[in-house]
Amino acid sequence: MKGQADAQADLKTGKLIIESYGMPSPEHYEAEQLLRARYGIQTHNVAGCMVDEKTAQYAEGYNHVMKAEIARRFGPDVFERTYQEAAKR
Repeated sequence: MKGQADAQADLKTGKLIIESYGMPSPEHYEAEQLLRARYGIQTHNVAGCMVDEKTAQYAEGYNHVMKAEIARRFGPDVFERTYQEAAKR
């Protein structure tokens, strides 16, 4: 619930942020740059490969709200398209 509330507060101030954790894919950094430059979407890494349940639940709640708004603005496949392009580069 806290993650969802924080995401709603960030949306009200115009922020688009996705929280991530774990080992990034090879195209992650390129995709991150494309998301920021094209859509104003920032990424925030909250943990590495070892993530506790509280952090994971917070990030899932936060991203649930953010991804819905991002999909509404830019299409439901914005992340897939961006990662595919990043992989080609």
